[in-house]
Amino acid sequence: INLGNDTDTVGACTGGLAGILYGIENINDDWKIDLIKYNYIKELCEKFDDVMRKKTNNSMILKKTDRKKLLSKIKILNENIINCQVDCIVNAANETLLGGGGVDGAIHLNAGIELLEKCKELNGCKRGESKITKGYKLNSKFIIHTVAPRWYDNRVENKAEILENCYKNSLKLARDFDIRSIAFPCIGMGIYSCPLDIGSKIAINTILETLEQIESEEQYEFDEILLVCYKKEEFKIYQEYMRFLNEK
Repeated sequence: INLGNDTDTVGACTGGLAGILYGIENINDDWKIDLIKYNYIKELCEKFDDVMRKKTNNSMILKKTDRKKLLSKIKILNENIINCQVDCIVNAANETLLGGGGVDGAIHLNAGIELLEKCKELNGCKRGESKITKGYKLNSKFIIHTVAPRWYDNRVENKAEILENCYKNSLKLARDFDIRSIAFPCIGMGIYSCPLDIGSKIAINTILETLEQIESEEQYEFDEILLVCYKKEEFKIYQEYMRFLNEK
């Protein structure tokens, strides 16, 4: 590339081949964090991969997953998410990613000014999507920022699907950064007013379904998923639904 002569083509071809050879997990984290339109590029690559598999009749060998084992990886805590000792914590952010109240404000306050400066470069985040930064001064190496729908906004359709995507996209992003333990707050169940009984079921069901998909298709395992409830009322509702699933 440094020799000149059509360097953009040489760089693109070399980078593509290197990506195929080494895989996304071996690409430098800083490069991945700074990649413009990361979610769009990842989705495009997955579609291309799916087409190539169909053309070559190269079906994936699916690994069987044990639902009880997956359930055992999910822990419910009545705790401040800032204190969790995990690879990554999830921030229930707003569209600007520039901080706010509740979990969002606490994460920005404790991570330090570097988080705000990095978030200014990310050009916000759409509802249901996820973006990642370093954890900076937090105990966690990474922060995944995701934006829930406003439940009280009647102009927003498919609120449940958008909230599901918050969990799906966060876990898929975590997989790309080789994150093995991750802590979620009660996304969308604070000032965005998602009812606790609905939000807790969406959270747990979506996490289970996404874990099944990732572990069966990609042969990748998470060690621990924490669902962190700041309020006792949240903790009680989460526990009740987990108890129901374990007894089925």
